[in-house]
Amino acid sequence: MDKLQVALLQLPVVADKDENLTKAALGLREAAGKGARLVVLPEMWTTPYDTAVFADYAEGRTGKTATFLSNMARELEMVIVGGSIPEKDKAGRIYNTAFVFDAQGEPLAYHRKKHLFDIDIAGGQYFRESDVLTPGEESTTFETLGWTFGLGICFDVRFPDQALDMVRQGADCLIYPAAFNPSTGPLHWELLMRARAMDAQSWLLACAPARQTDGGYVSWAHSLVVNPWGTVEHDLGTDVQVRIASLYKESIETVRAQIPIRGIQA
Repeated sequence: MDKLQVALLQLPVVADKDENLTKAALGLREAAGKGARLVVLPEMWTTPYDTAVFADYAEGRTGKTATFLSNMARELEMVIVGGSIPEKDKAGRIYNTAFVFDAQGEPLAYHRKKHLFDIDIAGGQYFRESDVLTPGEESTTFETLGWTFGLGICFDVRFPDQALDMVRQGADCLIYPAAFNPSTGPLHWELLMRARAMDAQSWLLACAPARQTDGGYVSWAHSLVVNPWGTVEHDLGTDVQVRIASLYKESIETVRAQIPIRGIQA
């Protein structure tokens, strides 16, 4: 499939998990109705982005959210990259995990965030995921719809070696559910996403929650579609929306042929 229709769902996040699921269902149906074959949800879209509540919202891989995503993927015959949620394993550890389901509703991939968001900016943001979360250990790729995708979560994008590892595994497109904040967002969000797309010579999809300023963690939003030249093709701004985009294999082949850095040793 040389051309692929994808969708980004820049969703609002509230304290009521069921309300978040309902809004996601509406967005998924809208995306499917507009022809999307693969859709990406934001980081931590079922829960407020607050380490104090992650344990309360955490689920296993057969929990309510996983069942919802599986059923929606099967109903809409669409691949769903389910952003990320707090995942609790059998030992009680909690991870920031992305669940991916294929168009038959079967699990396709899981990615546990490797690099946890621990930040302390003077006069700005202080946040430590490592207070409650356990880091993942693997880079993650999956194949579907004739494409290979690399999957990271938010802070993972700051680590180019992880992106290049996914490209070495064949990634045509990198996907980052993410939730930057108003301290780091203006400085680094677009810069990092464009840099990873340029390094990888691949497409890149970054999906964030919509911006809400009525308390709690504030998302920078600005979900992005970046092409293999490192050019932003779509910026969703700050509002709630569903955005459809077209990805082309030819663009990857053109960039990699014209600037042949693959296989060159540093």
